[in-house]
Amino acid sequence: MAAAATYTSGMRTVRVLSLLGLLILLSACSVTVAPSDFDLHGVVGAGGSTIVDSRLGLRAYPGSTVIDQRERGERSTTTFETGANLESVFDHFDGQLARQGWRRSDLEMRPNRAEARYRNGGDELELELVREGNSGRYRLSIELDD
Repeated sequence: MAAAATYTSGMRTVRVLSLLGLLILLSACSVTVAPSDFDLHGVVGAGGSTIVDSRLGLRAYPGSTVIDQRERGERSTTTFETGANLESVFDHFDGQLARQGWRRSDLEMRPNRAEARYRNGGDELELELVREGNSGRYRLSIELDD
């Protein structure tokens, strides 16, 4: 408990919280941010492009509109809109990963979905890019296993 001191100054009585009590109260306070659950919506990297995965520093597709971004544990998910086709959007992310030393070990392309696996040293990464119909809305999911 905090210690209090009372003194009288003229007609007024002033109650003062002792410095020791205040320090004890403040030392009991803390703020914790869990690094396993981030909302990245609006995080902008160097050059003004939006970051869609903070662990890898991946940037959004040029000209796209990011709607939602989440990182939870080893997985990130970004929803965005663009008029570009699936192959162009996939090539954008595939190129960034290749420049960072990730080697693609598997690729499966379907009309509205691309799934790829990558390796970099002992780390593995799974990328899934899904186009929702012909709406221009995409969902990018990345799971990193290290």
